[in-house]
Amino acid sequence: SSRGDPDDPAAASPRRVHRAQYCAIHRACRYEFYCEDCDMLVCQRCIFEAHENHSYKLPTESLIQRQRTRIRGVVDTLCSELLRAQTSLQETLAAGEANEVRAHQVRAEIDQACDQLELAAESRWAELQRELHAAAADRRRCLESEKSECAIAIVDLWRRVDFLEKSVALGTDIEVMQVKTQLQKSQEKMLKQWTDLAQRGLPAPATETAKGRPA
Repeated sequence: SSRGDPDDPAAASPRRVHRAQYCAIHRACRYEFYCEDCDMLVCQRCIFEAHENHSYKLPTESLIQRQRTRIRGVVDTLCSELLRAQTSLQETLAAGEANEVRAHQVRAEIDQACDQLELAAESRWAELQRELHAAAADRRRCLESEKSECAIAIVDLWRRVDFLEKSVALGTDIEVMQVKTQLQKSQEKMLKQWTDLAQRGLPAPATETAKGRPA
């Protein structure tokens, strides 16, 4: 072909050659042949290195047009892939921003829930303290009342013992029998009082009272 002839005046005239006309492997060599076995353009060095036993010929206009069509298809495919990649990137960035906004909202909700939980715990603690103090005060009053009753009972007992000693020492047999009968009745009555006092139920704890209280 005259296109690759160095004696051709058109080839000898200086002109700019597009980079695509040079071999992708041997950057200093131009495509000059078409390998039919590999269906690709090759340079002279490609023939000697990798296509020596292949069938090749000079590129014709139809081959060049077919290669252009193939390259255009590859470019269109790459452009479509690039567009899809850009769209996917935009969607990913938008989803990331939405997730970040949602994360801020969730963090704020968690902080608010923690504050509410802390306030509820403090309120419940104060309520339990009040119930405990009230139960302690009731128990203290009950113990003071029982202490007073025990003191009165002890004083009465000492009086009876003193009266019995004087009656035995100074009284007649009839008076001693009367005192003995009266002492037995008084002893039974006192025993009943002490038994009731020992079996008296304790006030209910504050926690049990709180459980029975309606919410």
